[in-house]
Amino acid sequence: MGHSKASEFLLFGRKLSAQEAYERNLVNEVIPISTFFDECNRRIAEYAKLPPEALKINKQVLRRFHLKNLHKVNEHKCAVLRERWVSEECEQSLIAFANRKKK
Repeated sequence: MGHSKASEFLLFGRKLSAQEAYERNLVNEVIPISTFFDECNRRIAEYAKLPPEALKINKQVLRRFHLKNLHKVNEHKCAVLRERWVSEECEQSLIAFANRKKK
């Protein structure tokens, strides 16, 4: 996606459209709403015929390549979230949010 586009979404809360997610390789395809449920049902029936143990093993093989890096990133994110949760800024944001709901 690139740093500048990721920043736009993460820092400013902009939401991706389905087409943007596809263009940035975050999803494999976009299915029109008019055929979505039929397509889902067709795929579920197709996938249900696949051998479950082979799927499980293949999924593990694909994930193992990035596992150490994913754990490292997750640890960092958790540390940042813990730090932010006890910050003055977070406290003020929660108070402001609670006060908005009362009005």
